[in-house]
Amino acid sequence: MDALNQLLDWISEERRNQNPFAHGAVLGTVASDGTPKTRMLGVYFDSSGCPRFHTAAGSRKVVDISRNSSASLTFSFQYQLRSVSIEGILEPLSQEQLLADWRSFTPTFRRSYMIFGAQSGQRIDSNEVLETQLAHLPAD
Repeated sequence: MDALNQLLDWISEERRNQNPFAHGAVLGTVASDGTPKTRMLGVYFDSSGCPRFHTAAGSRKVVDISRNSSASLTFSFQYQLRSVSIEGILEPLSQEQLLADWRSFTPTFRRSYMIFGAQSGQRIDSNEVLETQLAHLPAD
């Protein structure tokens, strides 16, 4: 079986076992000073099984990746007590693909991302600050 298909099967198994963030992975990048950086994010797979993730244009991830596109993704499968790492070179998505993906997200996710995603990698004082900003975002 193809390794990516096996990964998708394990993600599906985690979902069946009530893991609410089965598609979550740790992204590892390298900062300009050589410091390793990691953070959690949601990973989605396109129709060919290629992993993809989205991030805010001004995030530290984008800065790191623009300087060094080598990265790793590590999935942790809590129910199965295993993990999988993928290592390689990241490529940016086209503007057309980004727009198509954005339109495929639920309105609730898009609203949340307008607040939470825009502050990715930045210090916040509390979750309440983000929730207040979300509450003031227009419904449409």
